[in-house]
Amino acid sequence: GIDITSVYPGRVDTPLIAELDVPQIQAKMPPERVARAIVKVLKRPKRDVYLPPVSGRLYCWLGQLAPSALDAINRAIPLQGRLRNGRRT
Repeated sequence: GIDITSVYPGRVDTPLIAELDVPQIQAKMPPERVARAIVKVLKRPKRDVYLPPVSGRLYCWLGQLAPSALDAINRAIPLQGRLRNGRRT
């Protein structure tokens, strides 16, 4: 009678990253979107929830299946974001 769910959110627009400019390929999502997904999975359990659904799942799977390839992609397409003063995070 116990369900366990893992939630894998991408960048969530919170005060923690308020000063971070991020590339559109991985834009910030509103916290309400994450909250809605959690409420939805409470009503209808499933094992994993990826946000955003497609790119989040792909990113997690690639990290598990081919971590070196994911590292190369991260170096080629900087997804880290930049602070508004220009420093990389």
